[in-house]
Parts: sequence; structure tokens; C-alpha cells
Amino acid sequence: MFELKKIITAFIMPLPALLIIGIVGLLVLWLSNRKWLASLFLVISLVGIGLISFQPFSSSLLMPLEREYKGFLPPDDGPVDFVMVLGNSHVVDDEIPSTSELSRAALMRLAEGIRIHRLYPNSKMILSGYDGGYEVSHAGCWQE
Repeated sequence: MFELKKIITAFIMPLPALLIIGIVGLLVLWLSNRKWLASLFLVISLVGIGLISFQPFSSSLLMPLEREYKGFLPPDDGPVDFVMVLGNSHVVDDEIPSTSELSRAALMRLAEGIRIHRLYPNSKMILSGYDGGYEVSHAGCWQE
């Protein structure tokens, strides 16, 4: 059941869905004489991929979701004891600075965690993260 959910989820994501439409268009082009239908599938696929890749368009789609969640505001009912920062992705490379090893999302999460931790200096900051196949976990990458 878990695998089926993952497969269905992959097909309803924009990029895989548009790539599948493009592959269907190629199959129609190669296996039938309906060039107009194949052209329609290919145009939908290419224009769709172009649109979701275009930053102003993708940002306008994401804006309503981002506006649903407000930034952290200090609560009136007392102090915060812990600040939990969830990990994201990272690479381990001794040739680059530690901050360059973190993904953009990981840096934003860490910056927000530090901001909240500064609002509550007595709080403890908890970092999490998977090692991703490296010897150093994501949380360990942040703690250097």
C-alpha cells in the first residue's frame, strides 16, 4: 500500500505528470498517424514544463500556500523552552564552508531557528537530520 501511494503521488506531481504527457505524445507520434494529437500532447508537455520552471509563474502558484502560514510570533503565555529545527539536505565537503554544505531550505530553517532562539536566550536549540549516506548527519553538519 505504501509503494502504491508513492507511485500515485509521483504521477500527480507537476513535472512527472507533464513528462508522462510528453511520453504519451511521443508514443502517439510513433505508433499512429494522429500527428495533431501527438503535437497537442507535446505542446502541453513543453509549455507546462516551461511555465512551472518560470520563477514568476511558480512563485505566484506558491504564494497562497506560503501566505497560509504566518511567521513565528512570540506567544503571550510564557517562554519557549525548546526550538526544534528540522533538517533538509546537505553535502559533506571539506573544501567549502559549512554554510555552503547546506541546501537553501536548510539554511532558511536554520536562520529561522536562530532568530527564535535569540528571542528566547534560555531556550535549547535542537537540530535534526539524516546522515544521507555521509559519516556526518545533517544535524552534525550544523553543529560544527
